[in-house]
Amino acid sequence: MHSFPLFLCERASKKPHVTVTCTLAKVLCLTCAHWDVQALVNGYMWRNILVQSIYQLAVQIFLLVQGTTFLTDCTWNKKTGNQCVPLHPNGQGKNHAGNYRDTVIYNAFVWCQIFNEINARRIYNEKNQFEGILSNSIFMGIIVISCFVQFCSVEYGGEVFKTVPIDFIDWAFCIGVGAFSLVLGWVQRFLPPADWIVDMFSAAGSGEDDDSGHDMKVNGRIGDPNDEL
Repeated sequence: MHSFPLFLCERASKKPHVTVTCTLAKVLCLTCAHWDVQALVNGYMWRNILVQSIYQLAVQIFLLVQGTTFLTDCTWNKKTGNQCVPLHPNGQGKNHAGNYRDTVIYNAFVWCQIFNEINARRIYNEKNQFEGILSNSIFMGIIVISCFVQFCSVEYGGEVFKTVPIDFIDWAFCIGVGAFSLVLGWVQRFLPPADWIVDMFSAAGSGEDDDSGHDMKVNGRIGDPNDEL
């Protein structure tokens, strides 16, 4: 990854028209302790993405393959009341207007995203992702609205989302699957960052964009604002 301002400043003597850009960059950086510009998705973020993606993918595949062997439909209807009925091999339950197993898969997936929003409040090695959460009214509002919309999409959104209502037990199951993301979110902070992914993309990008013969990246830092132009 090249330092864009320093990259230009190296050529300021040869190209006077970039002198203004260099000066502006240095003025803006006077308030910075240092330039610590990293990739848009850094190694810590890639680590978090990998852990959560592997977990979610494993859950989705397990429910798709084995869901009909343990899920039961205990929702109420006129014929069977609240009697629990095993799912058909195709995943359907009492309501043939949609697929019960697929609704559970969808519901579990969305709850993983909702709880992972809390994980994403802290992307480095901070151990408490709940710190200050109640003081952020916008964030709490988004979480509440997301939960409400998800409930409505499952229970009443059959025509749009192709879902069917699920029973209380499977609601608890889906929320529990999502909440486990918080446990993983704490555990993953003890793992090293996946810098190898960042390095892989950086190497691929430098092969296309390195026309100066210089590698401006030094330990992930772009440069020091006190460096002379």
